[in-house]
Amino acid sequence: MISNLIFGRMTPTPDLALSLRNARIAAHPGLNGLPPRWKSHLTKRVTDACQHFLLPQTVDSIVDRSINAFRASYLPGGLDLTATDGEIVEHARRRADASALILAGTSDAQAKQAIIEHTCSTARVPVPKGDTLDAQVKRLSCCHWWRRQLRRQYARTLENGNIRLHLVQRQRDPYASRDAMLRCLREETRNRLWMESTVLENENGDRFTLQELSERGTSNKAIRRAELMTRIRGMEDYARDHGYSALFATITCPSCYHATLAGSGQGNPSYRGHTPRQAQDYLCKLWGRVRAKLEREGIELYGLRVAEPHHDACPHWHLIVFVLPQHAARLEAIIRHYALEAHADEVGAAKNRCHFVPIDPDKGSATGYVAKYIAKNIDGYKLELDVTGEPAITASLHVTAWAKTHGIRQFQAFGAGSITLWRELRRIPKATIADAPAHVQAAWQAAQKTLTAEGDTDQRADYASFLTALGGVAIPRKQTRIQLAKVHYDTPGKYGEAMGEKPIGIVASDAPFKVYESTRYTWTRIDTPACVGGESNARTIATDGTAQAQEVLKKSGFALPWTRVNNCTLETAGETPPLPCWLENDGWESRIDEQMRC
Repeated sequence: MISNLIFGRMTPTPDLALSLRNARIAAHPGLNGLPPRWKSHLTKRVTDACQHFLLPQTVDSIVDRSINAFRASYLPGGLDLTATDGEIVEHARRRADASALILAGTSDAQAKQAIIEHTCSTARVPVPKGDTLDAQVKRLSCCHWWRRQLRRQYARTLENGNIRLHLVQRQRDPYASRDAMLRCLREETRNRLWMESTVLENENGDRFTLQELSERGTSNKAIRRAELMTRIRGMEDYARDHGYSALFATITCPSCYHATLAGSGQGNPSYRGHTPRQAQDYLCKLWGRVRAKLEREGIELYGLRVAEPHHDACPHWHLIVFVLPQHAARLEAIIRHYALEAHADEVGAAKNRCHFVPIDPDKGSATGYVAKYIAKNIDGYKLELDVTGEPAITASLHVTAWAKTHGIRQFQAFGAGSITLWRELRRIPKATIADAPAHVQAAWQAAQKTLTAEGDTDQRADYASFLTALGGVAIPRKQTRIQLAKVHYDTPGKYGEAMGEKPIGIVASDAPFKVYESTRYTWTRIDTPACVGGESNARTIATDGTAQAQEVLKKSGFALPWTRVNNCTLETAGETPPLPCWLENDGWESRIDEQMRC
Protein backbone atom coordinates (compact mmCIF):
# COMPACT_ATOMS: atom_id res chain seq x y z
CA MET A 1 0.00 0.00 0.00
CA ILE A 2 2.79 2.41 0.99
CA SER A 3 4.73 1.70 -2.22
CA ASN A 4 1.61 2.23 -4.29
CA LEU A 5 1.04 5.53 -2.51
CA ILE A 6 4.63 6.67 -3.07
CA PHE A 7 4.58 5.85 -6.80
CA GLY A 8 1.22 7.52 -7.32
CA ARG A 9 -0.80 4.31 -7.86
CA MET A 10 -3.15 5.11 -5.03
CA THR A 11 -4.93 8.30 -3.96
CA PRO A 12 -4.37 9.08 -0.24
CA THR A 13 -7.30 9.86 2.02
CA PRO A 14 -7.66 13.51 3.15
CA ASP A 15 -6.45 12.74 6.67
CA LEU A 16 -3.45 10.83 5.38
CA ALA A 17 -2.63 13.63 2.94
CA LEU A 18 -2.73 16.18 5.73
CA SER A 19 -0.46 14.01 7.87
CA LEU A 20 2.02 13.63 5.02
CA ARG A 21 1.99 17.37 4.35
CA ASN A 22 2.58 18.22 8.00
CA ALA A 23 5.35 15.64 8.19
CA ARG A 24 7.08 17.22 5.18
CA ILE A 25 6.89 20.63 6.89
CA ALA A 26 8.21 19.35 10.23
CA ALA A 27 11.13 17.55 8.50
CA HIS A 28 12.27 20.62 6.54
CA PRO A 29 16.02 21.14 7.10
CA GLY A 30 15.47 24.91 7.40
CA LEU A 31 14.03 24.33 10.88
CA ASN A 32 17.38 23.07 12.13
CA GLY A 33 19.20 25.50 14.40
CA LEU A 34 16.04 27.22 15.56
CA PRO A 35 15.14 27.39 19.27
CA PRO A 36 12.15 25.19 20.17
CA ARG A 37 9.70 28.08 20.54
CA TRP A 38 10.83 29.58 17.24
CA LYS A 39 10.46 26.22 15.52
CA SER A 40 6.95 25.78 16.91
CA HIS A 41 5.98 29.31 15.83
CA LEU A 42 7.40 28.90 12.32
CA THR A 43 5.87 25.45 11.84
CA LYS A 44 2.44 26.83 12.70
CA ARG A 45 2.95 29.80 10.39
CA VAL A 46 3.98 27.59 7.46
CA THR A 47 1.18 25.10 8.12
CA ASP A 48 -1.38 27.90 8.03
CA ALA A 49 0.09 29.14 4.74
CA CYS A 50 -0.27 25.64 3.26
CA GLN A 51 -3.73 24.86 4.61
CA HIS A 52 -5.33 24.91 1.14
CA PHE A 53 -2.62 22.89 -0.61
CA LEU A 54 -1.72 19.21 -0.58
CA LEU A 55 0.43 18.68 -3.68
CA PRO A 56 4.04 18.05 -2.59
CA GLN A 57 5.48 20.41 -5.21
CA THR A 58 3.22 23.27 -4.15
CA VAL A 59 3.77 22.62 -0.45
CA ASP A 60 7.55 22.46 -0.88
CA SER A 61 7.55 25.74 -2.78
CA ILE A 62 5.56 27.55 -0.09
CA VAL A 63 7.59 26.02 2.75
CA ASP A 64 10.91 26.90 1.11
CA ARG A 65 9.93 30.52 0.55
CA SER A 66 8.49 30.96 4.04
CA ILE A 67 11.36 29.34 5.92
CA ASN A 68 14.07 31.00 3.84
CA ALA A 69 12.46 34.41 4.35
CA PHE A 70 12.21 33.77 8.09
CA ARG A 71 15.85 32.71 8.40
CA ALA A 72 17.05 35.68 6.36
CA SER A 73 15.15 38.02 8.67
CA TYR A 74 15.79 36.39 12.05
CA LEU A 75 19.08 34.50 11.62
CA PRO A 76 21.62 36.74 9.88
CA GLY A 77 24.61 34.71 8.80
CA GLY A 78 22.79 31.42 9.32
CA LEU A 79 23.51 31.18 13.07
CA ASP A 80 22.65 27.98 14.93
CA LEU A 81 20.86 29.38 17.96
CA THR A 82 20.69 25.96 19.59
CA ALA A 83 24.48 25.95 20.04
CA THR A 84 25.74 25.48 23.59
CA ASP A 85 28.28 27.80 25.14
CA GLY A 86 30.91 25.11 24.69
CA GLU A 87 30.20 25.03 20.96
CA ILE A 88 30.43 28.83 20.80
CA VAL A 89 33.81 28.67 22.54
CA GLU A 90 35.01 26.07 20.03
CA HIS A 91 33.70 28.20 17.16
CA ALA A 92 35.65 31.16 18.54
CA ARG A 93 38.84 29.10 18.68
CA ARG A 94 38.45 28.00 15.07
CA ARG A 95 37.77 31.58 13.96
CA ALA A 96 40.86 32.84 15.76
CA ASP A 97 43.09 30.08 14.36
CA ALA A 98 41.85 30.67 10.82
CA SER A 99 42.32 34.43 11.10
CA ALA A 100 45.82 34.05 12.54
CA LEU A 101 46.81 31.65 9.73
CA ILE A 102 45.57 33.98 6.98
CA LEU A 103 47.06 37.13 8.49
CA ALA A 104 50.41 35.45 9.14
CA GLY A 105 50.79 34.78 5.44
CA THR A 106 50.24 38.44 4.49
CA SER A 107 52.88 41.13 4.87
CA ASP A 108 51.15 44.02 3.12
CA ALA A 109 49.41 46.38 5.58
CA GLN A 110 46.63 47.29 3.17
CA ALA A 111 45.92 43.64 2.46
CA LYS A 112 45.79 42.87 6.19
CA GLN A 113 43.29 45.68 6.74
CA ALA A 114 41.13 44.36 3.93
CA ILE A 115 41.26 40.83 5.39
CA ILE A 116 40.24 42.12 8.82
CA GLU A 117 37.27 44.05 7.45
CA HIS A 118 36.14 41.17 5.23
CA THR A 119 36.44 38.63 8.05
CA CYS A 120 34.42 40.77 10.44
CA SER A 121 31.82 41.57 7.80
CA THR A 122 31.38 37.88 7.00
CA ALA A 123 31.09 36.94 10.67
CA ARG A 124 28.83 39.96 11.35
CA VAL A 125 30.97 41.24 14.22
CA PRO A 126 32.44 44.75 14.63
CA VAL A 127 35.95 45.46 13.38
CA PRO A 128 38.32 45.15 16.37
CA LYS A 129 39.43 48.37 18.00
CA GLY A 130 43.10 49.17 18.20
CA ASP A 131 45.54 52.05 18.04
CA THR A 132 47.62 50.20 15.47
CA LEU A 133 47.10 47.59 12.77
CA ASP A 134 49.18 45.15 14.82
CA ALA A 135 46.77 45.51 17.74
CA GLN A 136 43.83 44.76 15.44
CA VAL A 137 45.62 41.70 14.07
CA LYS A 138 46.28 40.40 17.59
CA ARG A 139 42.65 40.84 18.55
CA LEU A 140 41.39 39.05 15.46
CA SER A 141 43.84 36.21 16.19
CA CYS A 142 42.71 35.90 19.82
CA CYS A 143 40.13 33.28 20.77
CA HIS A 144 39.07 35.35 23.79
CA TRP A 145 38.22 38.34 21.58
CA TRP A 146 36.18 36.10 19.28
CA ARG A 147 34.50 34.48 22.28
CA ARG A 148 33.20 37.81 23.54
CA GLN A 149 31.97 38.85 20.12
CA LEU A 150 30.22 35.56 19.36
CA ARG A 151 28.59 35.24 22.77
CA ARG A 152 27.21 38.76 22.41
CA GLN A 153 26.09 38.05 18.84
CA TYR A 154 24.29 34.82 19.71
CA ALA A 155 22.62 36.31 22.80
CA ARG A 156 21.34 39.44 21.06
CA THR A 157 20.21 37.63 17.91
CA LEU A 158 18.16 35.21 20.00
CA GLU A 159 16.70 37.90 22.25
CA ASN A 160 15.87 40.32 19.43
CA GLY A 161 14.09 37.48 17.66
CA ASN A 162 12.13 36.66 20.80
CA ILE A 163 11.03 40.30 20.99
CA ARG A 164 9.91 40.40 17.36
CA LEU A 165 8.00 37.14 17.82
CA HIS A 166 6.19 38.68 20.84
CA LEU A 167 7.64 36.13 23.26
CA VAL A 168 8.89 38.97 25.49
CA GLN A 169 5.81 40.64 26.93
CA ARG A 170 3.65 40.95 30.02
CA GLN A 171 1.62 37.82 29.30
CA ARG A 172 4.65 35.59 28.62
CA ASP A 173 8.14 36.62 29.70
CA PRO A 174 8.24 40.29 30.73
CA TYR A 175 11.39 42.37 30.18
CA ALA A 176 13.60 39.46 29.07
CA SER A 177 12.91 35.97 27.75
CA ARG A 178 13.57 32.78 29.62
CA ASP A 179 16.39 32.13 27.14
CA ALA A 180 18.15 35.31 28.32
CA MET A 181 17.46 34.42 31.95
CA LEU A 182 18.96 30.95 31.61
CA ARG A 183 21.99 32.28 29.75
CA CYS A 184 22.70 34.89 32.43
CA LEU A 185 22.25 32.41 35.28
CA ARG A 186 24.62 29.97 33.61
CA GLU A 187 27.12 32.74 32.95
CA GLU A 188 27.00 33.90 36.57
CA THR A 189 27.46 30.35 37.81
CA ARG A 190 30.36 29.75 35.43
CA ASN A 191 32.03 32.99 36.51
CA ARG A 192 31.46 32.29 40.19
CA LEU A 193 33.03 28.83 39.92
CA TRP A 194 36.06 30.33 38.22
CA MET A 195 36.42 33.18 40.74
CA GLU A 196 36.07 30.83 43.70
CA SER A 197 38.94 28.75 42.35
CA THR A 198 41.18 31.77 41.60
CA VAL A 199 43.38 32.86 44.50
CA LEU A 200 45.24 36.17 44.53
CA GLU A 201 48.13 37.21 46.74
CA ASN A 202 49.58 40.68 47.32
CA GLU A 203 53.12 41.69 48.16
CA ASN A 204 52.37 41.46 51.90
CA GLY A 205 51.30 37.84 51.60
CA ASP A 206 47.56 38.45 52.03
CA ARG A 207 45.46 35.96 50.10
CA PHE A 208 41.89 36.06 48.90
CA THR A 209 39.84 34.29 46.31
CA LEU A 210 38.68 36.51 43.48
CA GLN A 211 35.09 35.85 44.57
CA GLU A 212 35.81 37.23 48.06
CA LEU A 213 37.24 40.40 46.58
CA SER A 214 34.35 40.72 44.14
CA GLU A 215 31.77 40.51 46.92
CA ARG A 216 33.24 43.62 48.54
CA GLY A 217 32.90 45.79 45.45
CA THR A 218 30.03 47.07 43.35
CA SER A 219 29.65 43.63 41.78
CA ASN A 220 27.76 42.92 44.98
CA LYS A 221 24.20 44.04 44.28
CA ALA A 222 23.57 45.21 47.86
CA ILE A 223 26.66 47.42 47.77
CA ARG A 224 25.76 48.76 44.34
CA ARG A 225 22.27 49.67 45.53
CA ALA A 226 23.64 51.21 48.72
CA GLU A 227 26.10 53.39 46.81
CA LEU A 228 23.37 54.67 44.52
CA MET A 229 21.11 55.47 47.47
CA THR A 230 23.98 57.32 49.19
CA ARG A 231 24.55 59.41 46.08
CA ILE A 232 20.89 60.29 45.52
CA ARG A 233 20.48 61.17 49.20
CA GLY A 234 23.51 63.45 48.96
CA MET A 235 22.14 65.10 45.83
CA GLU A 236 18.85 65.77 47.59
CA ASP A 237 20.57 67.19 50.69
CA TYR A 238 22.66 69.49 48.49
CA ALA A 239 19.52 70.61 46.66
CA ARG A 240 17.77 71.44 49.94
CA ASP A 241 20.76 73.45 51.18
CA HIS A 242 21.20 75.41 47.94
CA GLY A 243 17.61 76.06 46.91
CA TYR A 244 17.13 73.53 44.10
CA SER A 245 13.77 71.87 43.47
CA ALA A 246 13.30 68.24 42.47
CA LEU A 247 11.46 67.01 39.39
CA PHE A 248 10.73 63.40 38.46
CA ALA A 249 10.52 62.91 34.68
CA THR A 250 9.72 59.86 32.56
CA ILE A 251 10.64 59.73 28.86
CA THR A 252 9.31 57.00 26.56
CA CYS A 253 10.14 56.01 22.99
CA PRO A 254 7.64 56.46 20.12
CA SER A 255 5.25 53.63 19.34
CA CYS A 256 7.39 52.33 16.46
CA TYR A 257 9.96 51.09 19.02
CA HIS A 258 7.42 48.94 20.91
CA ALA A 259 6.95 45.39 19.61
CA THR A 260 3.90 44.34 21.61
CA LEU A 261 0.73 46.00 22.89
CA ALA A 262 0.56 46.00 26.67
CA GLY A 263 -3.16 45.26 27.00
CA SER A 264 -3.77 42.47 24.51
CA GLY A 265 -0.30 41.04 24.07
CA GLN A 266 -0.73 41.26 20.30
CA GLY A 267 1.85 42.66 17.93
CA ASN A 268 1.98 46.43 17.61
CA PRO A 269 1.07 47.41 14.02
CA SER A 270 3.29 50.51 14.30
CA TYR A 271 6.39 48.49 15.24
CA ARG A 272 9.30 48.85 12.80
CA GLY A 273 11.64 46.16 14.08
CA HIS A 274 13.77 48.37 16.33
CA THR A 275 15.92 46.61 18.93
CA PRO A 276 16.25 47.76 22.58
CA ARG A 277 19.74 49.07 21.82
CA GLN A 278 18.38 51.21 19.00
CA ALA A 279 15.67 52.50 21.33
CA GLN A 280 18.34 53.32 23.93
CA ASP A 281 20.36 55.17 21.30
CA TYR A 282 17.24 57.21 20.48
CA LEU A 283 16.83 58.20 24.13
CA CYS A 284 20.52 59.06 24.49
CA LYS A 285 20.40 61.34 21.45
CA LEU A 286 17.19 62.95 22.69
CA TRP A 287 18.75 63.65 26.09
CA GLY A 288 21.91 64.96 24.42
CA ARG A 289 19.84 67.52 22.50
CA VAL A 290 18.00 68.48 25.69
CA ARG A 291 21.24 69.10 27.60
CA ALA A 292 22.74 71.05 24.71
CA LYS A 293 19.68 73.32 24.64
CA LEU A 294 19.80 73.79 28.42
CA GLU A 295 23.48 74.70 28.23
CA ARG A 296 22.80 77.28 25.52
CA GLU A 297 20.16 78.85 27.74
CA GLY A 298 22.34 78.74 30.84
CA ILE A 299 20.09 76.39 32.82
CA GLU A 300 21.98 74.28 35.34
CA LEU A 301 20.75 70.89 36.48
CA TYR A 302 22.01 67.66 37.96
CA GLY A 303 20.57 64.33 38.99
CA LEU A 304 20.31 60.65 38.13
CA ARG A 305 18.66 58.73 35.32
CA VAL A 306 17.46 55.13 35.45
CA ALA A 307 16.95 53.14 32.25
CA GLU A 308 14.50 50.28 32.64
CA PRO A 309 12.46 48.17 30.21
CA HIS A 310 8.79 48.22 29.36
CA HIS A 311 7.15 44.79 29.45
CA ASP A 312 8.23 44.21 25.81
CA ALA A 313 11.91 45.14 26.48
CA CYS A 314 11.73 48.62 24.94
CA PRO A 315 13.62 50.93 27.34
CA HIS A 316 12.29 54.09 28.92
CA TRP A 317 13.97 56.53 31.26
CA HIS A 318 13.14 57.78 34.73
CA LEU A 319 15.05 60.93 35.69
CA ILE A 320 15.30 62.59 39.06
CA VAL A 321 16.37 66.13 38.14
CA PHE A 322 17.38 68.94 40.49
CA VAL A 323 16.98 72.42 39.02
CA LEU A 324 16.47 75.94 40.32
CA PRO A 325 12.72 76.66 40.78
CA GLN A 326 12.69 79.49 38.24
CA HIS A 327 13.96 77.11 35.55
CA ALA A 328 11.65 74.16 36.25
CA ALA A 329 8.91 75.16 33.81
CA ARG A 330 11.41 75.84 31.03
CA LEU A 331 13.08 72.47 31.65
CA GLU A 332 9.75 70.68 31.22
CA ALA A 333 9.03 72.61 28.02
CA ILE A 334 12.43 71.73 26.51
CA ILE A 335 12.13 68.02 27.35
CA ARG A 336 8.59 67.89 25.98
CA HIS A 337 9.65 69.67 22.76
CA TYR A 338 12.41 67.18 21.95
CA ALA A 339 10.39 64.15 23.13
CA LEU A 340 7.64 65.05 20.65
CA GLU A 341 9.97 66.02 17.84
CA ALA A 342 9.74 62.57 16.21
CA HIS A 343 6.36 60.97 15.34
CA ALA A 344 4.48 63.80 17.04
CA ASP A 345 1.25 62.95 15.17
CA GLU A 346 0.86 59.43 16.53
CA VAL A 347 -2.14 58.77 18.78
CA GLY A 348 -1.41 59.43 22.44
CA ALA A 349 2.03 60.94 21.85
CA ALA A 350 1.38 64.12 23.85
CA LYS A 351 -0.01 62.11 26.76
CA ASN A 352 2.40 59.19 26.91
CA ARG A 353 5.74 60.33 25.47
CA CYS A 354 6.85 62.25 28.58
CA HIS A 355 5.49 62.72 32.07
CA PHE A 356 6.53 65.06 34.91
CA VAL A 357 5.93 64.94 38.66
CA PRO A 358 7.22 67.86 40.78
CA ILE A 359 8.41 66.47 44.11
CA ASP A 360 7.00 68.29 47.12
CA PRO A 361 9.42 67.88 50.06
CA ASP A 362 6.48 68.23 52.46
CA LYS A 363 4.89 65.10 51.02
CA GLY A 364 7.95 62.93 50.37
CA SER A 365 11.61 62.89 49.47
CA ALA A 366 13.21 62.47 46.07
CA THR A 367 15.27 59.62 47.50
CA GLY A 368 12.15 57.75 48.57
CA TYR A 369 10.55 58.38 45.19
CA VAL A 370 13.40 56.86 43.21
CA ALA A 371 14.30 54.08 45.68
CA LYS A 372 11.83 51.58 44.21
CA TYR A 373 13.21 52.11 40.70
CA ILE A 374 16.76 51.53 41.90
CA ALA A 375 15.74 48.39 43.81
CA LYS A 376 13.72 47.00 40.93
CA ASN A 377 16.67 47.33 38.58
CA ILE A 378 19.16 45.67 40.94
CA ASP A 379 17.78 43.13 43.43
CA GLY A 380 14.13 43.88 44.29
CA TYR A 381 15.10 44.99 47.81
CA LYS A 382 12.04 45.57 50.04
CA LEU A 383 9.66 45.24 47.10
CA GLU A 384 6.94 42.59 47.04
CA LEU A 385 5.27 42.51 43.63
CA ASP A 386 6.24 43.98 40.30
CA VAL A 387 3.75 45.81 38.07
CA THR A 388 3.55 42.63 35.98
CA GLY A 389 2.33 40.67 39.00
CA GLU A 390 5.58 38.72 39.45
CA PRO A 391 7.58 38.66 42.71
CA ALA A 392 9.98 41.61 42.77
CA ILE A 393 13.06 39.39 43.02
CA THR A 394 12.02 37.52 39.87
CA ALA A 395 11.34 40.77 38.02
CA SER A 396 14.76 42.11 39.03
CA LEU A 397 16.39 38.99 37.59
CA HIS A 398 14.58 39.60 34.30
CA VAL A 399 15.57 43.28 34.28
CA THR A 400 19.22 42.44 35.02
CA ALA A 401 19.21 39.86 32.21
CA TRP A 402 17.71 42.51 29.90
CA ALA A 403 20.47 45.01 30.69
CA LYS A 404 23.27 42.45 30.31
CA THR A 405 21.95 41.01 27.07
CA HIS A 406 21.46 44.32 25.29
CA GLY A 407 24.43 46.11 26.89
CA ILE A 408 22.34 48.95 28.34
CA ARG A 409 23.68 51.11 31.15
CA GLN A 410 20.99 51.16 33.84
CA PHE A 411 22.12 54.10 36.00
CA GLN A 412 23.94 57.29 35.15
CA ALA A 413 24.42 60.45 37.18
CA PHE A 414 24.86 63.80 35.46
CA GLY A 415 26.25 67.06 36.79
CA ALA A 416 26.86 65.57 40.25
CA GLY A 417 30.56 64.91 40.64
CA SER A 418 32.77 62.02 39.62
CA ILE A 419 32.09 58.65 41.21
CA THR A 420 35.65 57.59 40.34
CA LEU A 421 36.98 60.48 42.40
CA TRP A 422 34.62 59.59 45.26
CA ARG A 423 35.93 56.02 45.30
CA GLU A 424 39.55 57.15 45.00
CA LEU A 425 39.21 59.27 48.15
CA ARG A 426 38.30 56.14 50.08
CA ARG A 427 41.64 54.58 49.18
CA ILE A 428 43.75 57.42 50.57
CA PRO A 429 45.13 57.01 54.13
CA LYS A 430 44.29 59.78 56.55
CA ALA A 431 47.95 60.61 57.19
CA THR A 432 48.45 61.34 53.49
CA ILE A 433 46.08 64.31 53.49
CA ALA A 434 47.25 65.75 56.83
CA ASP A 435 48.73 68.85 55.15
CA ALA A 436 46.14 69.07 52.35
CA PRO A 437 43.96 72.15 51.73
CA ALA A 438 40.74 72.37 53.70
CA HIS A 439 38.50 71.43 50.76
CA VAL A 440 40.57 68.29 50.07
CA GLN A 441 40.28 67.22 53.69
CA ALA A 442 36.55 67.96 53.62
CA ALA A 443 36.09 65.80 50.51
CA TRP A 444 38.13 62.99 52.08
CA GLN A 445 36.10 63.16 55.29
CA ALA A 446 32.83 63.15 53.34
CA ALA A 447 33.78 59.94 51.52
CA GLN A 448 34.60 58.02 54.71
CA LYS A 449 32.37 55.84 56.77
CA THR A 450 33.52 54.99 60.27
CA LEU A 451 32.35 52.29 62.65
CA THR A 452 32.36 52.08 66.42
CA ALA A 453 34.14 49.31 68.30
CA GLU A 454 30.83 47.44 68.42
CA GLY A 455 30.49 47.61 64.64
CA ASP A 456 27.76 50.25 64.58
CA THR A 457 27.91 53.18 62.20
CA ASP A 458 29.61 56.16 63.83
CA GLN A 459 29.68 58.36 60.73
CA ARG A 460 28.00 57.85 57.37
CA ALA A 461 29.43 58.89 54.04
CA ASP A 462 28.11 62.31 53.04
CA TYR A 463 27.82 62.86 49.29
CA ALA A 464 26.38 66.37 49.75
CA SER A 465 29.53 67.51 51.57
CA PHE A 466 31.59 65.86 48.81
CA LEU A 467 29.77 67.93 46.16
CA THR A 468 30.34 71.10 48.19
CA ALA A 469 34.06 70.32 48.50
CA LEU A 470 34.30 69.88 44.72
CA GLY A 471 32.97 73.37 44.21
CA GLY A 472 29.32 72.62 43.49
CA VAL A 473 27.21 70.81 40.92
CA ALA A 474 26.59 71.17 37.18
CA ILE A 475 30.23 72.11 36.48
CA PRO A 476 32.58 70.32 34.05
CA ARG A 477 34.75 67.73 35.74
CA LYS A 478 37.90 69.42 34.49
CA GLN A 479 36.90 72.53 36.44
CA THR A 480 36.25 70.94 39.84
CA ARG A 481 38.48 71.89 42.77
CA ILE A 482 39.75 68.31 43.10
CA GLN A 483 40.97 66.15 40.23
CA LEU A 484 42.15 62.60 39.73
CA ALA A 485 45.89 62.17 39.55
CA LYS A 486 46.85 59.78 36.75
CA VAL A 487 50.05 58.19 35.48
CA HIS A 488 50.57 56.93 31.95
CA TYR A 489 51.90 53.35 31.84
CA ASP A 490 53.85 52.32 28.75
CA THR A 491 53.72 48.65 29.75
CA PRO A 492 52.24 46.72 26.82
CA GLY A 493 48.96 44.97 27.42
CA LYS A 494 47.58 41.77 26.01
CA TYR A 495 47.34 43.16 22.49
CA GLY A 496 50.63 45.05 22.51
CA GLU A 497 49.19 48.49 23.30
CA ALA A 498 50.32 50.68 26.17
CA MET A 499 48.12 50.24 29.24
CA GLY A 500 47.54 54.00 29.26
CA GLU A 501 46.52 56.26 32.13
CA LYS A 502 45.56 54.86 35.50
CA PRO A 503 44.63 56.77 38.67
CA ILE A 504 47.14 56.91 41.52
CA GLY A 505 45.42 59.42 43.80
CA ILE A 506 44.06 62.96 43.75
CA VAL A 507 45.33 66.52 43.32
CA ALA A 508 43.94 69.93 44.23
CA SER A 509 43.30 72.00 41.10
CA ASP A 510 45.12 75.02 42.56
CA ALA A 511 48.19 72.88 43.41
CA PRO A 512 48.41 70.26 40.63
CA PHE A 513 51.97 69.18 41.41
CA LYS A 514 51.15 67.86 44.90
CA VAL A 515 49.72 64.35 44.58
CA TYR A 516 47.88 62.71 47.47
CA GLU A 517 48.50 59.09 46.61
CA SER A 518 46.08 56.28 47.23
CA THR A 519 47.28 52.93 48.55
CA ARG A 520 47.17 50.03 46.14
CA TYR A 521 48.56 46.53 46.27
CA THR A 522 49.86 44.41 43.43
CA TRP A 523 47.90 41.19 43.26
CA THR A 524 49.39 38.03 41.77
CA ARG A 525 47.51 34.88 40.91
CA ILE A 526 48.79 31.78 42.68
CA ASP A 527 48.19 28.16 41.73
CA THR A 528 47.06 26.78 45.09
CA PRO A 529 44.74 28.39 47.64
CA ALA A 530 46.12 29.42 51.00
CA CYS A 531 45.53 27.10 53.93
CA VAL A 532 45.31 28.34 57.47
CA GLY A 533 48.08 26.72 59.48
CA GLY A 534 49.73 25.33 56.35
CA GLU A 535 53.36 25.47 55.34
CA SER A 536 52.97 28.75 53.48
CA ASN A 537 54.24 31.84 55.27
CA ALA A 538 51.54 33.96 53.62
CA ARG A 539 48.86 35.43 55.86
CA THR A 540 45.33 34.34 55.08
CA ILE A 541 42.68 36.91 55.94
CA ALA A 542 39.13 35.73 56.51
CA THR A 543 36.56 37.84 54.73
CA ASP A 544 34.08 37.83 57.60
CA GLY A 545 33.92 41.59 58.06
CA THR A 546 36.96 41.89 60.35
CA ALA A 547 38.71 45.24 60.56
CA GLN A 548 41.95 43.76 59.22
CA ALA A 549 40.32 42.40 56.08
CA GLN A 550 38.47 45.64 55.54
CA GLU A 551 41.69 47.63 55.80
CA VAL A 552 43.58 45.43 53.35
CA LEU A 553 40.75 45.50 50.83
CA LYS A 554 40.41 49.26 51.18
CA LYS A 555 44.08 49.82 50.47
CA SER A 556 44.06 47.34 47.64
CA GLY A 557 41.75 49.48 45.54
CA PHE A 558 38.70 47.22 45.83
CA ALA A 559 35.59 49.18 46.68
CA LEU A 560 33.98 48.90 50.10
CA PRO A 561 30.35 49.21 51.19
CA TRP A 562 29.10 52.78 51.50
CA THR A 563 26.00 52.78 53.71
CA ARG A 564 24.16 50.90 56.40
CA VAL A 565 23.94 47.68 54.37
CA ASN A 566 27.65 47.03 54.97
CA ASN A 567 27.11 43.81 56.82
CA CYS A 568 24.09 42.62 54.85
CA THR A 569 25.73 41.57 51.62
CA LEU A 570 25.14 37.83 51.93
CA GLU A 571 21.91 35.84 51.80
CA THR A 572 20.54 34.75 55.15
CA ALA A 573 21.39 31.11 55.78
CA GLY A 574 18.76 28.84 54.36
CA GLU A 575 17.02 31.57 52.39
CA THR A 576 17.12 31.40 48.61
CA PRO A 577 15.45 33.93 46.32
CA PRO A 578 12.47 32.30 44.58
CA LEU A 579 12.97 31.36 40.96
CA PRO A 580 10.38 31.38 38.19
CA CYS A 581 8.42 28.15 37.97
CA TRP A 582 9.95 27.31 34.61
CA LEU A 583 13.43 27.39 36.20
CA GLU A 584 12.73 25.27 39.28
CA ASN A 585 12.90 21.89 37.55
CA ASP A 586 15.06 22.87 34.61
CA GLY A 587 18.21 21.21 35.96
CA TRP A 588 20.41 23.99 34.57
CA GLU A 589 22.91 23.71 37.45
CA SER A 590 23.64 20.10 36.55
CA ARG A 591 24.64 21.20 33.06
CA ILE A 592 27.19 23.77 34.14
CA ASP A 593 30.08 21.43 33.33
CA GLU A 594 29.16 21.69 29.68
CA GLN A 595 29.06 25.48 29.91
CA MET A 596 32.50 25.52 31.56
CA ARG A 597 34.25 24.12 28.49
CA CYS A 598 36.75 26.69 27.35
